[in-house]
Amino acid sequence: MRYHLIKIILLILCFASISVQAQNNGFVIPDSLKTKTTKELKNLFFKNYKNKQLARIYATTILQLAKDKQDPYKIAEAYYRFAILDKDNAIVYLDSAIALDYKKPDLAYPANAYFKKASLLSDYDTKNALDNYLLALQHATEGNNIYMQNSINHSIGLLKSRIGENKEALVIFKKCYAFYIKHNYRTEYNHEFLSGLFGLADAYQRNNKLDSASYYNKMGAKDAFLYKNRTMKTYFILNEGANHFLKTNYKIAIDSVTKSIPMLLDIEDPYNLGIAYFYLGESYFKLNKKEKGVSYLKKMDSMIKQTVFLMPEEREGYKILINYYKTKKDLKNQLVYTEKLIKVDSLLQSYHKNLTRDLALKYDIPKLVKEKEALIRTLYKKADTTVYYLFGLLALLFLAIYYVYANYRKRITLKKRFDQLLVAIENNKHKKEIKITNKTALSINKETIDILLVALKEFEEKLLFLETGITQLQLAKKIKTNSSYLSKVINHYKNKNFSTYLSDLRIDYAVIALKENRKLRNYTIKAIANEFGFNNTESFSTAFYKKTGIYPSFYIKQLEHDAI
Repeated sequence: MRYHLIKIILLILCFASISVQAQNNGFVIPDSLKTKTTKELKNLFFKNYKNKQLARIYATTILQLAKDKQDPYKIAEAYYRFAILDKDNAIVYLDSAIALDYKKPDLAYPANAYFKKASLLSDYDTKNALDNYLLALQHATEGNNIYMQNSINHSIGLLKSRIGENKEALVIFKKCYAFYIKHNYRTEYNHEFLSGLFGLADAYQRNNKLDSASYYNKMGAKDAFLYKNRTMKTYFILNEGANHFLKTNYKIAIDSVTKSIPMLLDIEDPYNLGIAYFYLGESYFKLNKKEKGVSYLKKMDSMIKQTVFLMPEEREGYKILINYYKTKKDLKNQLVYTEKLIKVDSLLQSYHKNLTRDLALKYDIPKLVKEKEALIRTLYKKADTTVYYLFGLLALLFLAIYYVYANYRKRITLKKRFDQLLVAIENNKHKKEIKITNKTALSINKETIDILLVALKEFEEKLLFLETGITQLQLAKKIKTNSSYLSKVINHYKNKNFSTYLSDLRIDYAVIALKENRKLRNYTIKAIANEFGFNNTESFSTAFYKKTGIYPSFYIKQLEHDAI
């Protein structure tokens, strides 16, 4: 608190010296402006904004008139004009506006000064930006400016998205959307509405609620087309492309993102071009078109050079490039993109320092530095590199190859078992019923045996084995026999004990049911297990693997794959 106060005092003194210097330089309000109202001067300021010298005269005149009237709100507004005009010293002007002695907050100040300051800070100091957004929100609330409150909340939502606090961002954007609807922003302030809608769609996407994200992307694109807002329409198209990427619809993602690029080039938006090139690059990688993917990720890199505004997704592009060149054994390019990733991570940590511990954990700069040093050693290694070091590299390579090969063989084996299982299902459809003949006599009379066999046939045909928790004793009671007789008949004629007999019936039925009923495949494994009489997922998966040699999740995945 003391540091903050000292900083403000220094900034006020700094601006006071600027003002004194201006007075010493003999600034006098031109005669042509003395009769102008403040409103007229503001209009002249914005009309001549690009002419910095002329705009500064209007701004200084506005400031002088406000000081003459000793109106802190007008003085603050004048400082705000200087902040717009002089970006290099904008924070100084805004702090001067903030430090004025307000009797009470009005609709605009000091909230507007805090808001503008937070916006400027958001590019490079997220922690201070958030602090200033919260102060702006506090003063806007005290001044009962509900429209500014909503705008500040929107900006906080964007900031939360940037630092990965996605759940909080979604709550904020939902609140903003409700405000837009309540106050007719959709028709009266369409650009603000579309910006808020984009924030909401993006927040849904970052919370992996992709259907909701698509819903608002489509709504936004439709509204943007209706109101001829090409820029926002482009953003919604790009965002929907990213959404399709997350849905693994890579070809659709490429089509959508590609459509956004011409407009992004027109408006010279390097930030969103970087995002577009990232999704194109990774989509082509997913489609195994790696060379094309690399070309787009390099374009992403060229866009990052042109903006200070970074998103965590883009660092994934560098990781892909590093791994790509690693597989190509191109150590030089591997080193180039490792260094770039270190730089990006350093910037992200610098922007978001002291804001969230989880974010800091994501960017393990020391680890990357070690990898960089290892690459440098490898690139410039001397002739006396030890045999042990080479052996270690070869051992790691062998283990990696073995791991990939083992996984490949495992997938081949599981696929083979899956195909054999489908053949077995087809064969069983045409299989004639085999007559059961006694191998050896049981110590049970033939009439009882026949009754039990008929009862077991009915138990199988009526799918009574799907009843959860059925036991041998319960089944014996249902068919009016004793547990011992039932056990002997099952062991003798089914060649298995009751537990295995029951499990096999359920799995045989599950294999066919899952193949023929696509709707059933959409259930969770737990729900499927309950459907076939198992008490829990583990027992079902174990029994399924024991009987078929594959797990139910793999079986369902292959059925879905074959159905495409």
